[in-house]
Amino acid sequence: MVGSQAAAGFIIRDHNGSPIVAGTRNLGENTISVAKALALHDAFAKVKGFKDICVEGDTKFVIDSILNKCRTPWRLKTIIDDIRLLARSFSSISWSHVFWE
Repeated sequence: MVGSQAAAGFIIRDHNGSPIVAGTRNLGENTISVAKALALHDAFAKVKGFKDICVEGDTKFVIDSILNKCRTPWRLKTIIDDIRLLARSFSSISWSHVFWE
């Protein structure tokens, strides 16, 4: 259900865990899933030039949608399709769900 103010954020780290790029965006009224998917989309747009990446996200539903493990809701379809397209630019990519701390 839409009705809450949402913001998206991301941090991209190197293999040592040191931040390389970070960003945020105000999304107005939106769902958590849309905010998380847009944050991932923004992150992918910033990591051009990298070949091998590991994606860790705290929203299992978004990761499962990207990996076609569940049905993608219409509200996320365009964003998820675009993430899948951006993911093709990497030589290797691993996906994992991590619990938010």
